[in-house]
Amino acid sequence: MKKVLIENWSVVNNLSDPWLAPELRGISLVGNVYGHATKPDGSKVKTSRINFVNGLIVNTMYSIYELGQPDSEYLKWLKSDGKDYDPLNPIKMIVKSIY
Repeated sequence: MKKVLIENWSVVNNLSDPWLAPELRGISLVGNVYGHATKPDGSKVKTSRINFVNGLIVNTMYSIYELGQPDSEYLKWLKSDGKDYDPLNPIKMIVKSIY
């Protein structure tokens, strides 16, 4: 499966969305994609749930993304929330089953 570049990205939480099917709830990315099979370059997307993260590579339910530059507002939010940003491992989390 080809990696899709996602730029201007941020992490979003879908855990409590009552309108989303339980198997789709979790942590997702929002950003602009490049090299996507069905979306034009620069399209804004919300990914499916993140299943696995390895450094700058993010596997979701349906795609593999390579992280580009994060959204500047997301970086400001991280800083205001006391969270460190590591450019080589920008998404530090443990994906837990919600079932």
